[in-house]
Amino acid sequence: MGYTDLMPISGGQKKKRIDPKRLKKLKEGGKRADAIHQKSEMQHVLTEVPMAEEELAEDLKKLS
Repeated sequence: MGYTDLMPISGGQKKKRIDPKRLKKLKEGGKRADAIHQKSEMQHVLTEVPMAEEELAEDLKKLS
């Protein structure tokens, strides 16, 4: 192992080159990202609890 093996590469971190096709996908946002957002919104809708609103109303009546 030579002396130069221990030396850091001059110039610091190199900037990674982004593929033009990937850049285009990133700018468009991608269909996959939209699908993921729609699925997560559907899950949030399914997890809503209507009973909680009634319980809150009852608690408010008790407090006032």
